[in-house]
Amino acid sequence: MKYLPLICFLMLTSLAIGQPEADSAVCTSLLKSSEFTVVETVHEIAPWVFLKFTEWEKMSDPGKKFISSEKKNNSHKRRLFFAAHSGDNWIVSYEHMGSDYHAHCIFITVNERNEISVFDACNEFKTLEVLKTTVLSLNLPIEKWDGIEY
Repeated sequence: MKYLPLICFLMLTSLAIGQPEADSAVCTSLLKSSEFTVVETVHEIAPWVFLKFTEWEKMSDPGKKFISSEKKNNSHKRRLFFAAHSGDNWIVSYEHMGSDYHAHCIFITVNERNEISVFDACNEFKTLEVLKTTVLSLNLPIEKWDGIEY
């Protein structure tokens, strides 16, 4: 219940104005300057995040059952690698079976006006440290999320 006002506000803001124009440099800046708390399970991700990504509630926790075949109709077509947050900013990295096996590393940022922006690092990152090292040392591009999970 303590998240209810934030959930309502973020949901209305997100629906009312869509995804604001934001630069992916915010993701690199967060990785450079913020302290992140890594969470162990999907259910530790802030409830308001599931308003934008409803399918994530069915995601398997790390090391748990994962259906890697598209032919099997099962809700566990995603498995968390890791999730981490710094305040209301989240990183959720997971493997996914859609049209083919692939991974996503999604950045969800919340600005000072509580507008949500979503970015995808478009690569497989199994830990926060690997993500930080790769993005910061290789200057890996992080793209604005197109809203589709392939």
